[in-house]
Amino acid sequence: MKFKNAEKSAWFLSCLCFVCSCGSVDHTENKSSAGTTSIITSEWPDGTARRIVEVAQGDTVSISIFDAGGQLTKYGEWKNSKRHGASRAFYPNGTPWSEHTYRNGTQIGPYQTWHPNGNPFIIGHYDESGNPSGTWQFFDQAGALIQERSGESIQP
Repeated sequence: MKFKNAEKSAWFLSCLCFVCSCGSVDHTENKSSAGTTSIITSEWPDGTARRIVEVAQGDTVSISIFDAGGQLTKYGEWKNSKRHGASRAFYPNGTPWSEHTYRNGTQIGPYQTWHPNGNPFIIGHYDESGNPSGTWQFFDQAGALIQERSGESIQP
């Protein structure tokens, strides 16, 4: 089914983009008053930040990735070297592309993606074990519901 392939492609692309953008090039540190250190680990050719990592007590707290124009494209929270907390991706115009949550490296809770025009694309939920659960909904670009599937039929 084309939606299953689209789901897998979207998931794979978001993971690939996030991982590929984590290579280190430059390190510029800035201390904040909240006890975290912001480190620019990669820059664009014009010197603007491409990736900023926030570290507290030696542990990565968040990673923010920016496009060449300075727009935030990805944001993820971390704890003990595992994804932990909010994870968000954005289209080039700043509108949300996806939003989900991790706990100790496992995706849990609500999952949502949007079309570029801001209408919902996929709405679902992951259980405490990281398995898709409940009813997942898929929408066309106009925002009309086109399919519902049980979470158990969704492959992450």
